[in-house]
Amino acid sequence: MELQRKARKTLDEWLLKKNRKPLVVYGARQVGKTHLILNQFAAESFPGNRHARIDFSIEKDAVRVFREASSIQEILDFLAARHGYTPDGSHLLILDETQECLRSLSLLKQFSEERPDLPVVLTGSMVRLALLRRPNEGGGFLYPVGKVSELRLHPLTFDEFLMNRDPSLHERFLSFDWAAPVLPGYLSEKAQSLYEEFLLVGGMPEAISRFMDGIEEMNRTGNSTRFNALGEGLAALKEIWSSYLNDMDLYQVSRATLLRTRMLFSALPSLLNRAHPNFHASAIEKGKRTRDFESAIQWLLEAGLLLRSDRVKERALLPLLAEDPGFFRLYYADMGIYSLSEGISPSALFVPGRSAFSGSFYENEAAIELRARGLPLFFWEGKRNAELEFLLSFQGKLIPVDVKRTGGSMGSLNDFRLHNHDDFALKVTASSCGWNKEHRLLTIPHFLFPYFLDALEEGKVSCPGIPQAPGIQDAFASGR
Repeated sequence: MELQRKARKTLDEWLLKKNRKPLVVYGARQVGKTHLILNQFAAESFPGNRHARIDFSIEKDAVRVFREASSIQEILDFLAARHGYTPDGSHLLILDETQECLRSLSLLKQFSEERPDLPVVLTGSMVRLALLRRPNEGGGFLYPVGKVSELRLHPLTFDEFLMNRDPSLHERFLSFDWAAPVLPGYLSEKAQSLYEEFLLVGGMPEAISRFMDGIEEMNRTGNSTRFNALGEGLAALKEIWSSYLNDMDLYQVSRATLLRTRMLFSALPSLLNRAHPNFHASAIEKGKRTRDFESAIQWLLEAGLLLRSDRVKERALLPLLAEDPGFFRLYYADMGIYSLSEGISPSALFVPGRSAFSGSFYENEAAIELRARGLPLFFWEGKRNAELEFLLSFQGKLIPVDVKRTGGSMGSLNDFRLHNHDDFALKVTASSCGWNKEHRLLTIPHFLFPYFLDALEEGKVSCPGIPQAPGIQDAFASGR
C-alpha cells in the first residue's frame, strides 16, 4: 500500500521556497526516506525523465567523480552524460546513500552558492552516524552549515497511521473541539482499537504497508483476517529487526561495544517497566556503570533507534535543560520494535477486557510523538518518588504531562505545583476527555495526544490561562 506521509507537504513547501537550499533528508534506516523522495515526491512533482537518482552504494564511478571533481560543472557534465540529467532548474537531482560518499554532502555548499536554481535532495541511512565516525573521509570533510535545509524523517506517528488506516476518523480528530473535549463512547472504542494496532505494528512503513495490504485483502475478498494482517506486519518487523542487528555489526568499533549495544537494545523493556525507568547500567550488566555503556548509547541515539529523555528535578527553569547528564531515560524510537522485544503477539489484541500493553508502552509512544515534532524530552522528579513523565514549554510557560495507562492520582502533579507554576496540566490516559477547572487539568485519551500537540502548536487549543493564538511562530520555546 502507498502510505501518505506528513513530510510530503514539507517537500512541496521546500520546492516552492524563494531562497531554496539543497535539502538533506536523514533518519534511521527503513523509515521510508528513499521511497518518499523517489517514488512519491519525484514521481509526482518531476514525472517522466525529469529526475535523476545517484545511489552511491552501488555507483562507484559516481563516488569517484564526486570525490575527485574540482568543480560543480564537472559533476554536472558527468550526470548529463551518464544519467541524462539536465541542469536547467526543472529537473530534480537525488543523491542517495550519502554515507558512502560524504564529499557529496560537503559539495552542497557549492551547489547552494553556484547553482541555487537546481533542486537537490540528499538522503542517506544514518548520515549523522557516518559524520561522527568518519569526519575526515577523502582528505577533509566540512558540513555545509547554513547552506542546506534539513528534514528528519521518523517512523510514522499515530496520526499518520490513522491518516492511512481510517482517513475519516483522522479528519474528525483534526477538527476536534479542544474547548469542549468530548468523545462519544463508540468513537473512543474504535480509536482505542486502532491505537492498539499501532502499538503492536509500530510506524515502520514496510510493517504498516504489509499490515494494510492484509486489511485490504480482508475487506475485498474475505480471505484474510485482522489477525493475519497483524501477523504480516510483525513478520516485516522481524526482518527490520534483523537488519538493525546486522547494522550493529557493520558500524561498531569494538567487539565489547557491539555486545553492549545489543544487550542494551534487547534489555530496554526491563528498564522501561520499572517503577522509575531511569537508566541504570547495573540493571543490564551487573557491576557496570553508565560510562561503560556510553558508546552503545551514543550509537543507538545517532542511528535513530533510541530516544533519550533528561531529568529536571523539583524547580524547573526555562529554557529546560538537562541538570545532570547521569540521570536520563531511554525509549525505543518505534513501537513495533518495542512490541517485538516484549514478544507481544497479535492474539494479545483479541483478549476481551484486557490490555496487552503495560504503562511503559503508552509512555514510550508519547515520547515518540514528541520527538517526531522536534520537541526535546524531559521528565520531572520531585520528592517522595513524585514524577511526571514529560515537561513541555509553551509560550514561555510550563505544561506538566502525566502519562498513565489508566487514571492515577493527583499526587505527583500536586508535588510539582509546590515548586513550580503552570497554567494547566495535561493527563494522558485511558479515561474520557474533559477539563477540570478546579485542578486546571485537561484529560485526554492516548490516541488524541499527537493531535493535541499539533493543535497546541497551531494555536487551536483554548483553555484556562492559555489564549487562543493562531499563527504562533515559537509555540514551544525550547523545542526547536
